[in-house]
Amino acid sequence: MKMSNFRNFKKSRIVFWAFFCFTFLSAVLTILTGCGGKKEEPKTQSTMTLEIPVDVGRATMAPLERKLDVVGSFNAYAEVSVSPLVSGNVKQVMVKMGDRVKKDQVVLNIDPADQLLQIQLDTANLQQELARLGLSSVNQKITDINKVPAVAKAKATMDNAYSNWQRNIRLRKEDLISDKDVEDSEANYLTSKADYRDQLEQVKQKFASIQSRLASLNISRQNLKYTTLKSPIDGFVKEQKVYAGDYMRSGDAAYTLVTAQPLLLNMEIPEKFIRKISLGKEIFVTTDGLPGKSFKGRIIHINPVSNQTTRTITVQAQIENPSFILKPGMFGRITLVTSIDKVVLIPRAALIDQLGVTKVFLIKKEGGKAKAFETKVEKGDRAGDWIEVKGNIKDGDMAAISSIPILANGIEVKIQKEDSSRPPGGTSK
Repeated sequence: MKMSNFRNFKKSRIVFWAFFCFTFLSAVLTILTGCGGKKEEPKTQSTMTLEIPVDVGRATMAPLERKLDVVGSFNAYAEVSVSPLVSGNVKQVMVKMGDRVKKDQVVLNIDPADQLLQIQLDTANLQQELARLGLSSVNQKITDINKVPAVAKAKATMDNAYSNWQRNIRLRKEDLISDKDVEDSEANYLTSKADYRDQLEQVKQKFASIQSRLASLNISRQNLKYTTLKSPIDGFVKEQKVYAGDYMRSGDAAYTLVTAQPLLLNMEIPEKFIRKISLGKEIFVTTDGLPGKSFKGRIIHINPVSNQTTRTITVQAQIENPSFILKPGMFGRITLVTSIDKVVLIPRAALIDQLGVTKVFLIKKEGGKAKAFETKVEKGDRAGDWIEVKGNIKDGDMAAISSIPILANGIEVKIQKEDSSRPPGGTSK
């Protein structure tokens, strides 16, 4: 029992007995005064009745929603580390910590000088390979490989050697030349034939080299684009790790970005209440940081395994945050309706807590008079300005809601006003 309640109780007892003594002494003085008068006059007796005025409220049987508050934390739907794919000096920083960014927005520029030089080198190497094949650009096609200058020269040499060999064969039949001359011409033909085939292979290799040089040039051009670092998501800058003038290596983190719409709410639900949660279930979330506001969401994940230590199950909800006023790391609260029970509710003003005992003063008619009777109860859940009670109290009973500190068991009272309010929908808090 609180000290203030005890003082009020003690004070009410003092006021009651002072009032009683005053009434008793007044009656005695009246009798004594009557005795000192004329003997022929009949004796008169003055009777005073103590009636304490009270307001009352009626106990009401009503449905009460049993609710469970579950607290969780908001997390970013995605958190990404943004890194450049090329090395170089940071030329320009476009955003800083806390800034909002949009997808494909430029956040950082790296000095492109190295990539521009590499493009020039790759372009020169490519032009050199094209010139060896007699081509002016990579788009120029060769319909006949034998028209490539080196190949054409080797083919002409081979054809000439073949003709000379065949002529020497005819001359030998006429016995105009020796066998050695025929053999020498045949050897010359075979050598020129091998040179021709070698030139064909070299041309094929040059074509492959052109493709390699072209690929290298395309990579250099792509690296030039990579000197402009863009945001991969819509969100906010959680952390800035580089500044203008810094040297960055490929893969070094420049920023940490987080999404803020939607957010994820991670909660631990007692396993005995998990039946109240289902995938896709719509929920409404509040947070102490933004009183009076509610945010809609839905359940997107329920862990299939219960935590054996806490006997809770992790549940994840997706929460809409279009105005970005919710921040990752804040706490969110949802309220689950666990059951709806029919209970007796009384106005909270009727409840008395004294020395660990909870009671009310029920007002009942006895002998044509209203009297207060102290009744012990057990209190339960709240419903606005009403509260659930259990005990010897039923629907329709009247309970005092005023003058409670000066009431006593069995004292006569006078009902001044009856509270006409009713429980607000039977919602527990």
